[in-house]
Amino acid sequence: MPLEGTQRASMKTDAQSLLYNKQTVFACVLHELFCRPQVAQFSAEVENYPPAIQIYEDVARLSMDNNLLKYAAKGHLLNAGICRLCGEAGKVSPGKVSPGNV
Repeated sequence: MPLEGTQRASMKTDAQSLLYNKQTVFACVLHELFCRPQVAQFSAEVENYPPAIQIYEDVARLSMDNNLLKYAAKGHLLNAGICRLCGEAGKVSPGKVSPGNV
């Protein structure tokens, strides 16, 4: 039984919609994994550490779901840790840290 024109057009539209949705999801994942670390780097360079930490940790969490990207998660977590140390270093007053106290 051949399909009528409207059924064929509906199936074509559904297929295009599904393809568009997959492409959109893929583009969003690419943005999360490749663009956001650069945003985090720029945030860290201007000493805005809390957003940088959050972005690095989110990207590391997303990277763990992919077999190829899970090895990069260590680097993202390292960057988040460095940002945490730099952010906390600004909160410590010089009088509290001395060679005898360390």
